[in-house]
Parts: sequence; C-alpha cells; structure tokens
Amino acid sequence: MCEFLRRYYERGHSDEIGGLLGGLQLLPNGQSADPAYYSCDWEMAVRDILAAESTPTGYREADFKLIS
Repeated sequence: MCEFLRRYYERGHSDEIGGLLGGLQLLPNGQSADPAYYSCDWEMAVRDILAAESTPTGYREADFKLIS
C-alpha cells in the first residue's frame, strides 16, 4: 500500500498523501514516524482484513484478491 501511495504522490504531490506517507514511514529503529497512525488505524485495518481473509468468503471489500 505504501508503494502505491508513494507513486500516487509522485504524480501529483498531494499534501494529504504526503502527510499520510510521512506518518507511515518507518524510522531506522523500526518504529513508526507517527505511532498514532500505526497503532490505531493501520493496525486495526490490517487485523480486520486478515481476519476476514481467514473466512471462507474472504475480504469482500476488495476489488481483487491476492493469491499467495
């Protein structure tokens, strides 16, 4: 997701996307540049999607499904 947002930002330099990317950036020690992003919104979104993916119907909000 971060790579997608970075590429989107490079095309238009949106302040909102730039701020989001800055908050999601990892510091050299592995911590988030803005722990509020990681510990709340991002972590909850990932947890919810992984939980939905483990069900027979999968995550139903996706337009496509990644197969590993």
